Amino acid sequence: MHRYQQLIKQDHAISPIIGVVLMIALLVAIAATVIIYVNMTSVEKLSASERMIDSLNQQLKDQVAPPDNPEDLQNPPDPPEDPPEDPPKQGGSWWDESWEYRKSITIDHTILTDDLTHYPILLSIKDSDLSKAQPDGDDIVFTLDDHETQLNHEIEYFNSANGELVAWIEIPQLSSTVDTTLYMYYGNGVCGSQQHSDDVWDSNYVLVHHLEETAGEIDDSSSYDNDGTAMGGLRLDAPGKIDGADEFDLSGSYIEVTNAASLENYGNSISIEGWFKYESIISFIPLPIVEKGERIAADLNYDGVVDEDDFVIIQKHFLNPDNGGDRYPSPYPPWDIGHDTWCDILDVGALGHQFGQSNPVWAVYIVENKLRFTLSGTDAILESSTSFTEDDVDQWFHFAAIYDGTASYLYINGVLDNSTENSGSIDATATSLKIGKSEMVPFIGPIDILPYYMDGVLDEIRISNTPRSQAWIETSYTNQMHPSSCFTIGDEES
Repeated sequence: MHRYQQLIKQDHAISPIIGVVLMIALLVAIAATVIIYVNMTSVEKLSASERMIDSLNQQLKDQVAPPDNPEDLQNPPDPPEDPPEDPPKQGGSWWDESWEYRKSITIDHTILTDDLTHYPILLSIKDSDLSKAQPDGDDIVFTLDDHETQLNHEIEYFNSANGELVAWIEIPQLSSTVDTTLYMYYGNGVCGSQQHSDDVWDSNYVLVHHLEETAGEIDDSSSYDNDGTAMGGLRLDAPGKIDGADEFDLSGSYIEVTNAASLENYGNSISIEGWFKYESIISFIPLPIVEKGERIAADLNYDGVVDEDDFVIIQKHFLNPDNGGDRYPSPYPPWDIGHDTWCDILDVGALGHQFGQSNPVWAVYIVENKLRFTLSGTDAILESSTSFTEDDVDQWFHFAAIYDGTASYLYINGVLDNSTENSGSIDATATSLKIGKSEMVPFIGPIDILPYYMDGVLDEIRISNTPRSQAWIETSYTNQMHPSSCFTIGDEES
């Protein structure tokens, strides 16, 4: 106990000494700081003051005012999340994020009777949402429903003010059993044209004339560039079945297409399609739609006197002996270019007449109130069972004339109207192709060839070097006659 008390006394004696030492050290530090500050330059003093002020401001900023509710200290709110830089588009996959909008287009499979490949389908709609597209529709794009495969398309007409669009879209596979879904994208203000017009039409199309032009040459949308030239005051701005059309008259208006290798030789197959609307009909005057070549007949022994022996009609290679002894007037007048040869066959040898033959030709025209399809080299003249009368004036008709090497077919409004078996290769011809004009007329002796002209309106004239199928023709008529019934357009997505 004595020892413990002794230690306490020593501690008490040391504590004042320590306090004095600490006080002296503090005073020395303060004195040193004062001496340093006094010896600073004005700039250094200002810098030190600024550092002190910045330190105080930072301390004030770091202070947090006490919350009104003390429980907030225990449960502070979560900090807000940053929004995504590019919000995801509706409907999943998107073809290209540079396009703002899209709509689904569902093709009704019931318009087909068989599957088709690489088929150019017509889309004709009026949709005010398309006012968001570029004024010329350059940014309009069509894809498959995989949102990856861009489809070839050609815009025939677009009005951004009201959203009216007439376009042809090539569908790689068009099913007759399940609906086909496409997507239409639009709303890119800076891209170039997305059209691939030539690729819409397969390589078998050698001529595709929409006839929508209002001036200039007649454009061919196929890859062969078989453009046409308007002749004889042809009206180019006529209302058509699909967008615009061309109006022909008997005074001499027509379209001429310069000969080309793609138009010269078709072998054993050809397809000719289009729409016509006639404005008058006279049974014995041909109304030509389209032809290649000339078909003429001549009595080379013309003696200066026109009589019944001089009326010679030669239908390419036909000198039909079944007409023997049948003098004019026959059931058909001599200027009818559509029937097999008739003349005074029994007098041919006796008079020693020689008969000129026509140049090779194929043609589609209306004569004797029938639609007629002729092919030189195939021994065929096919005539429709349907008759056209004055009651049908100004009515649109779709036609298709097909030859497949074994038979010829005529379709009217998507229905097979007549057919005949025939064979052989179509004669080649280097003459120009004419739309709305025919030089398939007879002449007697030195009389010039007299042309005939269409009196009416033509639209969507197409020629292929392959026989299009019945399903192809049926679908073309349905799609072009009632385009709005072929599609369902979905809501806009963005």
